[in-house]
Amino acid sequence: MEQQLDPQRYDGRLKSMIKLIEKSDISERNKKLIFRFRDNCVMQGLSKPRIGKLLEIVKSIALILDKDFERTVK
Repeated sequence: MEQQLDPQRYDGRLKSMIKLIEKSDISERNKKLIFRFRDNCVMQGLSKPRIGKLLEIVKSIALILDKDFERTVK
């Protein structure tokens, strides 16, 4: 059985992920970087389901690291 994509469902999931990031304990700097990453994904033409999954992963990494991304490479 072929599964059809429901664009409204993915719009809602993406908006929910964005709200979760905004309300999370992630530093403001990391939030800014995450949303720049999201904008870059949109500009590259990635699908909303893919962007949502990537944001979910990056959010988890940010919460686990519990410090600014820029400080993790130094």
